[in-house]
Amino acid sequence: MSLTKASYSMITGAQANVLDFGADKTGAADSTTAFQAAIDSLPTNGGTVYIPSGSYLIGTLDIPNDPKTVNLIGEAMLGVELKMATAAGPLIRKVQTAGRITGATMANFTIRANTASDKTNLNHIAMFLSGWNNSFFRNIAYRSYTNTTGAGSVGIFMKFSAKPYLTYQNVCEGINVQTSYGPSRCVSLDNNGGTVYENPNIFEIRDSWFYAISGCDAIIHAYDNTCTTVRDCEFEDCPGALAVGMGQNTMVENCWFELMGGNVGTLTTASTDGSGSVVLNNYFSGAGTSFIDTINVRPLWIGNNGGGQTVTGQGVLKLNSANGGNPAGPTLSANSGSVGFVSNNATVPMDATAQITYKLVYTY
Repeated sequence: MSLTKASYSMITGAQANVLDFGADKTGAADSTTAFQAAIDSLPTNGGTVYIPSGSYLIGTLDIPNDPKTVNLIGEAMLGVELKMATAAGPLIRKVQTAGRITGATMANFTIRANTASDKTNLNHIAMFLSGWNNSFFRNIAYRSYTNTTGAGSVGIFMKFSAKPYLTYQNVCEGINVQTSYGPSRCVSLDNNGGTVYENPNIFEIRDSWFYAISGCDAIIHAYDNTCTTVRDCEFEDCPGALAVGMGQNTMVENCWFELMGGNVGTLTTASTDGSGSVVLNNYFSGAGTSFIDTINVRPLWIGNNGGGQTVTGQGVLKLNSANGGNPAGPTLSANSGSVGFVSNNATVPMDATAQITYKLVYTY
């Protein structure tokens, strides 16, 4: 069976359609063997496994190391459902041998948890992405088995860990999690006790939506990570959940936070304190505390708006509209510091760079 989506830009090179290998798109029979056969059929330099719309029951898929770069592409995010055949998973992982995956794309499918998956068990994982590097995860959704508060949701949806395989420089775009039950962590960059040098540094998540998730530990769990960017995401109506758990040098930009348990926060250990981080041009609506506690470098709080930004902790450098504005800027705790305008200077006539120099004074 040839691919019918000739215009689909992600499909290049060698191709394999899972239906050609006996996959059952009704979800009644286990399709793990068929999917793995499609993956294994690709040549030594890899290619694309295409998944037509349907529901597929899957155990664990082992994606091979370089140089066999395998892309796993569904026809449509909400049209392709991959159902976890086991409670613990993972449904997708790198083959369990030394090596890495570089430049792969996973896109356009939904993962649904097993009825026995347990959100309180962080070893229950839908996608274990240790060993992925410079890869792209696009338009991937997660759903619990049901939207009730019983069992049926994994502990972690997407786990990027540098253990046991090196992991860095990955991008998530268009991630969609809508469920009233779990998981405990949607995107985890935590090695569960690993040192800072073992973490999956340099990571971006953008254009993603997290809605109605109850009891989540942290939606973006980046405490052990350095250089995470969270951009153009929406976090909405997630009681008890922290939206972004910041590590060092975290950028949170142009996001919407509404009715969260917490908006952005940190741990208080030296390696996960939010140092060097920037919270820029976000909107905070309703409940949710933004907690920043630093040890060394003071994070910046710039141009944020809305009423759900009660900033606690020390060392926040705030460049914002004055308190008492409409709406009011955040209330800062003692020892947070202040910034005052001194002067500005522009070359007249303006040169080609059109630059204006501002001089500010920061009092801490």
